[in-house]
Amino acid sequence: MDYISLKEKLNELGDPNLEQFQKKIVCTKLKIYGVRTPDMRKLAREISKRDEFLSWPNYETYETALIIALAMAYSTKTLDEKLDFFFDFYKDCDSWAIVDSVAMTMKLKKVPFKEIKPKLLRFIKSKDTFVHRFAIVVLLNYYLDEPNLNTIFKLISDKEDYYIMMAEAWLLATAYTKCPSITYEYLKNAKLSMPLKKKTLQKIKDSYRISDENKQIIAAVLR
Repeated sequence: MDYISLKEKLNELGDPNLEQFQKKIVCTKLKIYGVRTPDMRKLAREISKRDEFLSWPNYETYETALIIALAMAYSTKTLDEKLDFFFDFYKDCDSWAIVDSVAMTMKLKKVPFKEIKPKLLRFIKSKDTFVHRFAIVVLLNYYLDEPNLNTIFKLISDKEDYYIMMAEAWLLATAYTKCPSITYEYLKNAKLSMPLKKKTLQKIKDSYRISDENKQIIAAVLR
């Protein structure tokens, strides 16, 4: 499938009602067709079999951008090749959805934390919002195990940037779900900004996996 054929297919699959809904959610200035995520994933898997997508325009529409990124995630490229691609690709990104969908698609369960950490550090040090966010979402999806937590907590930047702050709040809330004792001690002693504390507490309150008792305990620390 070439790029023109892809856009024709997206136009065919587009749903005006979904388009209006996505415009409110994904927060992008790009054109949106309103294509369902399973359909985009199916197209990305097909496209990933050839390198042709690497020469396509990266950010012409929301769907083409996400499909290109997913195609790289599904491809047989090495981890370093994929990360190099995403480091550059996300510099021009304007939507959290293009980042998070791909970060959660990466097959990293078999990649040790000690191997991935130095690779993600350059993402975290980046001044580009969505380059940085990609690393946080990867960490919270694959590496929030007890032995890694204290190291991961040191990577919390507590920046004022909204999309980074939201990802870090998500990470901390997820960590509290998985390892409440260690995360409690961190949240109790860390000098976090009030905005990050509030966002973290809200995400904890919204979680169905955290008991009311543990929600009350952490609320006393984060208020």
